[in-house]
Amino acid sequence: MTDPQSDPPLDAAPVETAPPSHPSQPAARASFWRWIGEGLRAAFLLPPRIDASPTPWQLLILVLVPGLLALGVARLQIEGPASFHPLPALQSFWATALSCGSAGGR
Repeated sequence: MTDPQSDPPLDAAPVETAPPSHPSQPAARASFWRWIGEGLRAAFLLPPRIDASPTPWQLLILVLVPGLLALGVARLQIEGPASFHPLPALQSFWATALSCGSAGGR
């Protein structure tokens, strides 16, 4: 007697699957607010319910908006006039640029 859940023998022919009957369709586009909602959902460790890809402009906004909000909140922590020194602010990006540069050369 054989177990119905056992693996097939190694010499068995592979099962052929039929090609899809419809041509592949381009990925659907979701609205900006849908991306924000799914990002908040993922922040609470829930699986996102979206199977679309963002447009380049949506991706740019999705990256810049949180960064600008964090910058605005950080500015509120400083009393009085503030001065910006770009060199210390950009120092953390050297490691990122070096990592991306070394990973791209493989």
